[in-house]
Amino acid sequence: MTTHTHDYTNQFRTWNKSRHLRAPSIEDKLRFEVEDEQCLSSMYLVRAASEPEPITQKIAPSKPTYEAQIKLLSTVYEFDESAKEFIIENPFLFQPLLQAIHPLQTAFNKKLSLRLDLLKEGDSEQLFVLIETNLGHDKALKKLNAFDKNWWFHVPPGIHEVLEFTLEFV
Repeated sequence: MTTHTHDYTNQFRTWNKSRHLRAPSIEDKLRFEVEDEQCLSSMYLVRAASEPEPITQKIAPSKPTYEAQIKLLSTVYEFDESAKEFIIENPFLFQPLLQAIHPLQTAFNKKLSLRLDLLKEGDSEQLFVLIETNLGHDKALKKLNAFDKNWWFHVPPGIHEVLEFTLEFV
């Protein structure tokens, strides 16, 4: 077991200027001990008897709302509440959904209609990006294959488990 100790004598002297700049006693030192084997860390602070207790305030952690990201996605994608909730529950999807816009526009065209649909099968859920097109079947598949080769195949594999791009013929 390895213990790392750091003496904050200089910081104490700076902090203690208003207390007549005396040399710190053993009780005044701040020491960190980290036990490597157990991956535990603890901090001990022994204050001089004259030092008042610190005021602590408990702040409840807030859950991120992702409103700005959802608003940005809604400028390009159409989606319902279930797709929105799925994206919020899986915030790692924001980046690939936003990054996919330019490659999709390059493969298809600038005036692209995209819709997000959530498919639930048992315990698994998958988000589909439906690329609406009026192109012929063969031509649309060639464009989707170009998108796959140029961008989709370079996305980290974990994303492929929950996100899929497909065609919707209109």
